[in-house]
Amino acid sequence: MKKFTLLICFVIALVSCEKSKLENPDIAQTGEVIELGAFSAKIQGVCRQKPEKALSVIYGIEYSQNDLNTNATDVEATQIDFNGTFDVCITGLTANTSYYYRAYVLFNKVYYFGDIKTFVTSSHPQPEKVDLGVGVKWASCNISASSPEEVGKYYAWGETAPKSFYSWGTYAWCKDGQELQLTKYVPTDAPEYWFGNGPIDGKTMLDLDDDVAYKELGGPWRMPTIQEFGDLVSGCFWQWCTDYKGSGVRGYIVFKAKTPEDRGKRQSPEYSEDIVIGDYSIDDVHIFLPAAGFRWDDVTMGDKGDVVLGYYRSSSLQAVGIPNYAGGTPNYAVDLCFSVFYTDTADYYERCFAMPIRAVADY
Repeated sequence: MKKFTLLICFVIALVSCEKSKLENPDIAQTGEVIELGAFSAKIQGVCRQKPEKALSVIYGIEYSQNDLNTNATDVEATQIDFNGTFDVCITGLTANTSYYYRAYVLFNKVYYFGDIKTFVTSSHPQPEKVDLGVGVKWASCNISASSPEEVGKYYAWGETAPKSFYSWGTYAWCKDGQELQLTKYVPTDAPEYWFGNGPIDGKTMLDLDDDVAYKELGGPWRMPTIQEFGDLVSGCFWQWCTDYKGSGVRGYIVFKAKTPEDRGKRQSPEYSEDIVIGDYSIDDVHIFLPAAGFRWDDVTMGDKGDVVLGYYRSSSLQAVGIPNYAGGTPNYAVDLCFSVFYTDTADYYERCFAMPIRAVADY
């Protein structure tokens, strides 16, 4: 019994020693946020530990929306000045959100941390409203993006926050990770096997509370309906581009049609570098839709290779005028899909799949 007691005391002493070593502001000092935006932050830190023979030193900033001890993301710094000061750029943040952060130093397989500090990202920047002559105004860039060529974040249908993993197990509107146990958005024309498995609320369009465009930008912004995507396809001139304004990003430039004959036309020469076709140029009124694929689990699909795909969520669970769309199953939502070869507004994927969002404004 005495030996067992001594062993417990030894373990407690060891853990206490390690904890005091880990929280050591003399080695790792947390600095201030020196640049802050809606989706990024530049943060400074100080490393007081000098490299020793055969022992390297790694330093950087870790951050999280909640508990730094169990759910933090590390961003390693690559340069440091003679005073030990370094800075890191953190990207992919969420607008108007609180984050915790602290500096860390990894030396001889032991982490040393500075004080914990906080920052709040700024509000989502308002995109430009682009009038393409198809009724609603279209946003100049995606949600969680600050320029047309940026993809922004991916969102599951009816969810207003991005995640690191997308599946039925993490989806907001189902019970116990079961797609046959949806808790919201179940139309009355659902197949018989759905009845009794979830509430039949008759909803086929997203409520504004579940519309990420409305949440991030406020009125008059919202997600487009599938009918409005159809108007975009049939009412504009679409030009495939492999290098939008030198960004290296592929996708469609959607021009405001100059003549009735140009409406619904699509120009997509495979692998063309030319963004000027006929009477259209990059200076004409347009929006750009990056071909960014979609996310399933923790993987982005369709955004690499010779032929990339573009997917954009609508607010529609079912296509307007098409009863029992996708077999009537409410676990699917419709979206815009395109590649260099086609544009398709009669496309649908499971609601838990995540896609970029392009907003529209009614006025």
